[in-house]
Amino acid sequence: MSSGAFNHGVIYGNIYSTLKDAIRASGAKCITLSSEVRVHIEKTNSIVYPDTMVRSFINTVILYHLGSIY
Repeated sequence: MSSGAFNHGVIYGNIYSTLKDAIRASGAKCITLSSEVRVHIEKTNSIVYPDTMVRSFINTVILYHLGSIY
């Protein structure tokens, strides 16, 4: 997201902090990660850098890219 637009950065920041706060409040065994983390999707053999993602410690990953959920 290093060359992203201002509005994109604001939306990303809001989503990231909302997810992080919700996870912390729920006590879930998850962490919220930023777009700096590379993710390999085996099904399509592709690499993506989602805007944010939630990584569960039980091997479930939810990837968020503004406009899409992988």
